[in-house]
Formats: sequence, structure tokens, C-alpha cells
Amino acid sequence: MPKRPVLAVCVATLALGACHHSGRAAIAPTPSTYPEPTSVTTGSTTTTTAVPLPPGPPCVAAKLQGQYEDYISAMNQPSYFFTLVNTGARCTLHGYPGVQIFDSDGKPVGTSVERGGGFATGDPGPRDVTLSTGAKAWFAIASTAICNEGTPPAAVSSALLISPPNRPGQIKVAAQMSYCPQGRVSVSALAPGRDNFRL
Repeated sequence: MPKRPVLAVCVATLALGACHHSGRAAIAPTPSTYPEPTSVTTGSTTTTTAVPLPPGPPCVAAKLQGQYEDYISAMNQPSYFFTLVNTGARCTLHGYPGVQIFDSDGKPVGTSVERGGGFATGDPGPRDVTLSTGAKAWFAIASTAICNEGTPPAAVSSALLISPPNRPGQIKVAAQMSYCPQGRVSVSALAPGRDNFRL
């Protein structure tokens, strides 16, 4: 009598773990209280969705480092991008940073500072931006390169003082940005990335 074919079914379990190239044996990660990214597989496509960190205590100026990143401009109305980098433990920023502009001689200027977007960038609005150690939050300053007729011409700054939202302390950042001495600039809310300022 002919033998029936035997179908072998093998089930493998894939263990997920972190790799650290340190030259030492890998150690299994300890359970975390923070949510992990979730993966959804449809057909041959896998989509990973990052789960936001839970809010932390308010970020303080002493644990933040300011940086000037870059700028974009349209119709002589530039927007300058700045970041606040967290150098401490997980913390949360929410809202609009305070800004003081300094002229080329290092003196504070009387340019009015308002909240909002500009001609080249939008304002994402207030939200919680939770930063792990080394992560950064973005904001934009919208200004102009041409001042109103009959007023002083546009000047170039030497630095800015940045204050975390609703917190004491200031962070000085060297930055050359155009502004009108008797004009105004608009400061956006903090956001997790540069793409949040698209119009």
C-alpha cells in the first residue's frame, strides 16, 4: 500500500531585542515602563508607528541647549529655525518660548515679539513636546528683510536669548537674523520636528 505524504509544519518564534555593538555578549533588555513602537503587517508591508513618550516634568533652562539650525525665505520674509536640546532627564515643553533679540553690538533691541507664524512658515500651535535625553524641540522666528519706508533699514542680530515656555531662565544662542529695529517678529510654538511648520 502506498504511503501517504507527510506534511511537516514548523513554527518559529522570533524574539525581538536590542543590539549594542560594544564587543560584549548581548544582554536581554529589561522590561520598560514606556510604550514600545507598534508594528502592523499587511501583506508584504510592515508599518511601524512610534508611540509618544509619556509627559515628563517641565523642561528647565539649565538642562536645555539652544541651537540655530537654518532658515527659509519667501518674498524677502525669512523664517529662522531654532531648537532646544534636552541635556537632562526626560522632560516636557509646551507652548511658546520667550525671545529677546540682540543687535550687532550685543545690545537688546526693542523689536516687538508676537506669537504666530509667518509668510514662509506656519504656527503648529501649543502642544506637549516630550524630550528624551538628547532630543530636541523646534520653533521658528518669522521676520523680514525689508522694513517700512521712513523707518530704519533692516539690521542683523548677533544673538538671541531664549526662555522655555512659562519657566524662568534663559539660553543664549549666537544667530544672525534680519529684523526691523522698529518692527516685529513672530515666534511659533514649539514642535517635535521641522516639518510641523509647513503652510
